[in-house]
Amino acid sequence: MGLGMMARMDRGLRTAFPHEGMLFLETPGGRDLLNFIGSPRKFDPAAGGLDHFGLHFPRAEWKKVCARVKRAGVRVTGRRNGTSIYVEDPNGYTVELYCD
Repeated sequence: MGLGMMARMDRGLRTAFPHEGMLFLETPGGRDLLNFIGSPRKFDPAAGGLDHFGLHFPRAEWKKVCARVKRAGVRVTGRRNGTSIYVEDPNGYTVELYCD
């Protein structure tokens, strides 16, 4: 059974849109988007299997979000195309803030 089928079983999730090498699922009501990506890296059970999670912001809010992160003194650990920044939460998880 594939990842997409397992993730959708009895949870009301549906495929949001096709994308090569990724699975995008929409939650009931369509207000949340879950993204699953295969990784060539070896799975580390001690890490819990989570690479990172992302929080989407409307493009109109993006500059305010970035300014707030900077004012708070949060260290940015990565960037992508001017539409995404990566930070670490207090528990060490990587959080992607994005406005794609």
